[in-house]
Amino acid sequence: MNNRHSYKDPEKARLMCNKTRKANYQKTANAPNKGKEWTIRDIDIVMAHEKTDREISKQIGRSVQAIQIMRARINSGRTIRDGRCDH
Repeated sequence: MNNRHSYKDPEKARLMCNKTRKANYQKTANAPNKGKEWTIRDIDIVMAHEKTDREISKQIGRSVQAIQIMRARINSGRTIRDGRCDH
């Protein structure tokens, strides 16, 4: 697999990274818990970050993108109430 450092053209590297990221998101896009509230257990697993996001996705039934978004929201200081982040 190519990484962005193997490209001489930075624009081509950026496009390849975006394509790879979108493909990764698509693999878990139809997760079984889509649209359901997050449990404290799920949030604890996401924040522990002891596995890859893909492994966490399989374990808790969430998409990779949902996991990354939830982690970013929590890290930005948003509070969790009833399985949802306050905005």
